Amino acid sequence: MGDKAKGPVMLLVILLIAAIAAAVLGFMGLQKEKEKNVILTEEKERLEVQKRSAEKQITDLKGQIDDLKQDIAQKQAKIKDFDNQLTLVNNELTLEKEAKESALAELSGVKSTIGDLTSAKSDLEAELKASKEALDDLRNQLTIIETAKQSLEQKLKESEVNPKAKDKDVQQLDKIVVAPAAGNVPAVPAGDINPAMPAAPASSTADVPQVSSSEPAAAPLEGKVLVVNKEYDFIVVNLGQKENVGIGQTIELFRKDKKLGQAKVEEVRDTMSVATLVTKDMIKQVKEDDRAVLLR
Repeated sequence: MGDKAKGPVMLLVILLIAAIAAAVLGFMGLQKEKEKNVILTEEKERLEVQKRSAEKQITDLKGQIDDLKQDIAQKQAKIKDFDNQLTLVNNELTLEKEAKESALAELSGVKSTIGDLTSAKSDLEAELKASKEALDDLRNQLTIIETAKQSLEQKLKESEVNPKAKDKDVQQLDKIVVAPAAGNVPAVPAGDINPAMPAAPASSTADVPQVSSSEPAAAPLEGKVLVVNKEYDFIVVNLGQKENVGIGQTIELFRKDKKLGQAKVEEVRDTMSVATLVTKDMIKQVKEDDRAVLLR
C-alpha cells in the first residue's frame, strides 16, 4: 500500500513541478513578450517620430520643389529675355557690320574719287598752264592785230580821201580778215568779227544812219560781195555810209538770178559794210562778186 501511495504522489509532484516549470516558462515568455512589446512600442514611437520627421522633410522638400519650380520658371523667363536681347545684339552687330562694310566701300569709292580728282586736278593744272601760255600768245597776237587795225583804219581814211586807193585797201582787208598769216589771228567763236575786222571808231559808228520805219520805202540798192570770211562767218560788201547803209539792215545775196540768202549789217564804214549771214551754212555758198541787194 505504501508503494501504491508513492506513485500518485510522485506523479503529483511531477505534475506540480511541470506546472511550476510551465508557469515559470510562461512567465518568462510573458516577460519576453512584454520586453518585446516595449521594444516594439519604442521602435514604433521611434518610427512614428521618423515618419513625422520624414513627412516634415517631404513637406519641406515639396515647398523647396515649388520654390525651385518658380525659380526655374523665373530663370527660364530670364533666359528667354537674354535670348531676345542676344538676338537684338546679334542683329545690331549684323547691321553695324553691314554699315561698316558699306562705309568701307564708300571710303574706297571716296579714295578712288579723290584719286580721280587728283588726276583731274593735275590735268586741269596742265591745261591751265597751257591756257595761260595760249593766253600770252593771244595777247601777243592781239597786239599785232591792233597794230594792223590802226594801220588799216589809217589806210581806210586815206581811201575815203583818195578813191583810187580803195581797191588796194580791199586787198589789204582781204589779207587781214580772209587769209591771216599763221599764228597772227587767234581762234574765236563763229560770228565774232572783232579780232579780224577792225572796229570803227566811236565817232564813226555814232554817225551811221539808222533805218527808220517812218521813212517811205525806197528802191533796193545793189552792190557786190568784196570779202567772204569763212572762218568767222561774215562778209564785206561795197555798200557803206555813202549809200546810207544802217546797222541792222538786211542784205539779200544773189548769184545771177538765184537767191542765196540774207545777211544782217553789223558794222558800217564809209565805202563798205560788214554783215553776218542769217544762216551759217550759207557761208559755204557765198562767193566774192555775188550780188548784194540792200533792202530798205
